[in-house]
Amino acid sequence: MRAQFVGRRGELDELTYRLRAGTGQVVLVSGEPGIGKTRLAHELTAVAEANGVLTSWGRAVQDDGSPSYWPFRMVLKVLARLHAPGALAGDLSLLVPEFGDGRRCRRESGSGSSRPSRST
Repeated sequence: MRAQFVGRRGELDELTYRLRAGTGQVVLVSGEPGIGKTRLAHELTAVAEANGVLTSWGRAVQDDGSPSYWPFRMVLKVLARLHAPGALAGDLSLLVPEFGDGRRCRRESGSGSSRPSRST
């Protein structure tokens, strides 16, 4: 049984409104430890999934040895497993090997298409 959600209804309503706007946004939820940031994110996740929105989580760790962009890498790994590689696969593979073989995509001059660059 899940505890009742209290104290952050206004924030959840604002985030739900932004979610349903369908325009794609980044929203920062910040604050002191223990004030309900994670619970707010869990509640919004439930709303998003109920509306057919794919969700994924990445967590930062307070460790000097953690890899660069760790929370984003975690999210990208989930997306790499769910979706076929696209035009950005080469660039993304530099952060997340699951996207490809590590070759960067470069824009061909004048053609407007992305192709993997070949190293010789």
